[in-house]
Amino acid sequence: MPPATVTFHRLAAQEFRQAPSSYARRSLSAPLPKLFEANLQWRYALSDRRKRRTREHVIADLSMNHVERLILRCGWVARRMNPDYGIDLYMETYNDEGEIENEGVWFQLKATDKLLLVGKRRAIPVRMEWRDLLFWLNERMPGILVIYDAVQDRAWWLHLQETLRTIKRKSRRQLADTVTLHIPLDNTLDEAAIRRFATLRDAALATRGDVPP
Repeated sequence: MPPATVTFHRLAAQEFRQAPSSYARRSLSAPLPKLFEANLQWRYALSDRRKRRTREHVIADLSMNHVERLILRCGWVARRMNPDYGIDLYMETYNDEGEIENEGVWFQLKATDKLLLVGKRRAIPVRMEWRDLLFWLNERMPGILVIYDAVQDRAWWLHLQETLRTIKRKSRRQLADTVTLHIPLDNTLDEAAIRRFATLRDAALATRGDVPP
């Protein structure tokens, strides 16, 4: 038996001698393969359940992939934010000569298996906290909220700065409260929408006094 294997089994035997389990102590007299199996069973019994990949994790990745593919089809780059802190993707655009353009577009993604529709089924409500929206109120480059439906494999978008400007100033003072934004069902996320976001970026640059790319 290789020295590493012998060392492992010695360590396993030492752990079993310290274990309170009578089952584990009885296993010391078993052959080495049985000892190895019992060691694994003892470790699993004393530990919590393994970390699991939940459905929420799956659809979150699907939403990320959905937006990334649309950006790539436009010939541009999608950069994942890790850690995200409420911002999931950043889009970089390039001109016809392949040169990178100034500034970009931010994306905040949300995913669901159960799409809720309101307003005679013409809008998708998304509840957000004001403290998370303060960033967008002070960000000049476009912030796009995306809601992804994993069942239909479709997504819809909302320009956050434009929407927040329409909310009454009185509501903005309630920083601890939440606000429900409504994404029009007509705002389907597709390649045309992705290209539109680049024009929103150009408009923000022009407002700031910079020359659009």
